[in-house]
Amino acid sequence: MVVMKIMGVVMLLNIGELYIPLMVLFLVLFFLQTVIINGKDKILDFTYITDVVNGITTLIEKNPKEIEFNIASGKGENLVEVAKMLKEMLNSKSKIKIKESLIGEVINFSANIERMKSLGWEPKVSLVDGLNRSIEYYKVN
Repeated sequence: MVVMKIMGVVMLLNIGELYIPLMVLFLVLFFLQTVIINGKDKILDFTYITDVVNGITTLIEKNPKEIEFNIASGKGENLVEVAKMLKEMLNSKSKIKIKESLIGEVINFSANIERMKSLGWEPKVSLVDGLNRSIEYYKVN
């Protein structure tokens, strides 16, 4: 089982999965004037935590013979566009500065979720809904 970038509370548990919470912190809580993003064309696949839990539950219930399944949205999202959406949602005045991607970074990734779909699972939470839910969580907590 491979789980892609996760939106929601659990992202704080894994330093490699901090894009959404860090953007919320940088754009609002820290009042940074400029937020730096490495890679103008970087595309990643984001999945909300409830979709991940439902995907894992599906795998447990169906107990398929295959051993590799991608739990993800199956849609690549441009990180600069995600940052712009968050900036607008948060009414942030921060500027977004784009630098070159770091050497060795994955710059284009979206998962093939056909095996999960064949088990009857599909992600239910859209990127915008997942961002809104994440923002609400971070505002309260």
